[in-house]
Amino acid sequence: MRGVDNLSDLLKIFYFSLFLSILWIIPRTDLIFQWIISYSWYSGAIITSLVLVFWGLHWIKGRKSQRENAKGEELNIQKLEG
Repeated sequence: MRGVDNLSDLLKIFYFSLFLSILWIIPRTDLIFQWIISYSWYSGAIITSLVLVFWGLHWIKGRKSQRENAKGEELNIQKLEG
């Protein structure tokens, strides 16, 4: 069962490195919050513009699918009548 031991050792190393990275981040959370607050106008504008772009793309895609569905229904009606 040497392969299982190697896997558990790798998991221990992974968890320990994750623990160390959390210890490195905790004292810097204050700096992260300061940066977010100082750039809140910029980040708010960026987030708003991204949401609007994705909403616009979704709206365009919906309109395109409506047109394709309408054309498909017209073709089906013509096939049934003709």
